[in-house]
Amino acid sequence: MLQLLFSIKIAALITVATLGLVSCSLFIRENAFGESWTGKPAEQLIQQWGEPSQKNHQENGGQELIYNMFNNSCTYYFYTDTLGLISRYKYHSETWGTCKPIG
Repeated sequence: MLQLLFSIKIAALITVATLGLVSCSLFIRENAFGESWTGKPAEQLIQQWGEPSQKNHQENGGQELIYNMFNNSCTYYFYTDTLGLISRYKYHSETWGTCKPIG
């Protein structure tokens, strides 16, 4: 009987810990994943994330790098300046919670 109570307590503790970790990830802003790249070279992004799905030249001399991820349910857009540094970022998510960090 004592062993059964101990097993139940351990199972409950594991469940609470798991729920705590899962719920923390729900509060991470998906925008924070891309914001951390601002000011860094686009080549560094490409080394970590791989080649973008699409590269578009911008009128200002920079580029738009597009990453379609997770069966196209999340699209990351990175914009560079003329020096190849990431100047801004945005994302579009088709399904809530699909945009997650890569690499």
